[in-house]
Amino acid sequence: MSLSTSIHDIKTLVLSFHPVIVMETVEEDRVFSLLRATALELEMPLFEWSVTQGLARVPGVSSMYGTSDPLNLLSTLEGMDTQSIYYLKDFAKFTTDPTLARKLREVSQRFSKKRSTLVLTGKTVELPGEIEHSVVRYHLHLPERKELRAVLETVLRSLTEAKRVKVELDHAGMEELVNALVGMTLNQAR
Repeated sequence: MSLSTSIHDIKTLVLSFHPVIVMETVEEDRVFSLLRATALELEMPLFEWSVTQGLARVPGVSSMYGTSDPLNLLSTLEGMDTQSIYYLKDFAKFTTDPTLARKLREVSQRFSKKRSTLVLTGKTVELPGEIEHSVVRYHLHLPERKELRAVLETVLRSLTEAKRVKVELDHAGMEELVNALVGMTLNQAR
């Protein structure tokens, strides 16, 4: 599945008022790129959260005070009126706390009425049953040849510019290398 198809899919889910999208993946950079492109197309703000950094608007705005705490984060989100996409890394593990699970349900219900979306990611994302019914799970497929070729070209250019390695690869050699990378994540291919 191409990046443009993934962007279209996520855009459709956001425009359909889905309050929570779950993506089980370790490819955080790839999810971030996908969400950034989606937010740009929808002309919506994108926020990124981790337990170590808190909530910050993309690009590069400093984190909001106190939002590294998951319950404070949800309280902050509940009070935000702007239609936005919120990318929450490894958040699901906190939903075992009943208070936090309840707050997530309340935020989800509020978001379903105002076209804001939480995107939860992690290697595995397990949610309590009362939350699971309000989420849509999106399967992020492994990168296609075009994405793999782009990352390969970036790495080769980087190595050449740093004058660490001289790379001489013709078109057929490049295709063989891309073929060898098929089935890997972008991080593995890099």
